[in-house]
Amino acid sequence: MSKHIKPSLTNKNFKPSLTNKFLVEILGSFILVYAIASAATVYSHSGQLGMIGIGLVHALVLTGIVYAIGYRSGAQVNPAVTIGLLVAGKITHKEAIVYITAQIIGAVIGAAVVYSIFGSAMAASVTLPSDNNVIRALILETVMTFTLVYVVLATTTSRNFRIVPLAGLAILHLV
Repeated sequence: MSKHIKPSLTNKNFKPSLTNKFLVEILGSFILVYAIASAATVYSHSGQLGMIGIGLVHALVLTGIVYAIGYRSGAQVNPAVTIGLLVAGKITHKEAIVYITAQIIGAVIGAAVVYSIFGSAMAASVTLPSDNNVIRALILETVMTFTLVYVVLATTTSRNFRIVPLAGLAILHLV
């Protein structure tokens, strides 16, 4: 009989290794960047998907990632979330370094794949600051990132939150 414990949503004893967390964070970050960059590129000129559609792609893909890899790594897939967890004392410095490294690797691979498909037609961004106001964009991104990190922390780490399997739905509504 193998001593290795198989992953299961009902198996409370499953403890993925740091290597396993690293690998699934690469995968999750890859999928997220690949999906969003592909959607933004494919529909950037036709307008078929639009900004709301691209936002929905982001939200639905992120929700899928949370459910697919959340039980292994927490599905952070964003350095801002990882830093929030580190500051909140939910992960160690070593884990944060591993997660952020994995997220950067996954994002670079995702962007490279999209670039290999679309070349210079790849849409690097779907929004620009209003009237080229970089300060306004920085403030907006800061507030939106804070809100995302707050909701992730509140829905995935709170001891009072009894419906943890629905955390992905809470995150879906923010993206």
